[in-house]
Amino acid sequence: MTEFDDRIRKALDAEYGAEWEKLSGEQRIDEMLLENYRGRNRGMNIMMTVVMLAIFAGFVYCITRYIAAVDTKDVISWAMLSGFAMIAMGMLKLWLWLEMERHATAREIKRLELQLAMLASRLSDQQG
Repeated sequence: MTEFDDRIRKALDAEYGAEWEKLSGEQRIDEMLLENYRGRNRGMNIMMTVVMLAIFAGFVYCITRYIAAVDTKDVISWAMLSGFAMIAMGMLKLWLWLEMERHATAREIKRLELQLAMLASRLSDQQG
């Protein structure tokens, strides 16, 4: 598959040159995560991260109380609270991952728009 990819890349480089390099750049996971903390929803994402850390601290507290509990009622209540904390953290992390996917989708749409603009300029050069 890499040989096929190399042939496609060579053909595209011959047509588009340096413009294609801007289109083909992929982000690492840490770059995608940091992109959540830039832009319009920066404050909301920072707040969600702080809330997630607070919920994690509550989860650790619940687990330590669960381990130290002697009474059955206490064991059940601390286990339920720790389960609720895990579910809340999971939902917040899912929200952050969906934000990352939204940014990736917007980036892909911008790449597609750039490809269409390059194609339109090439077609107008051929006609005119």
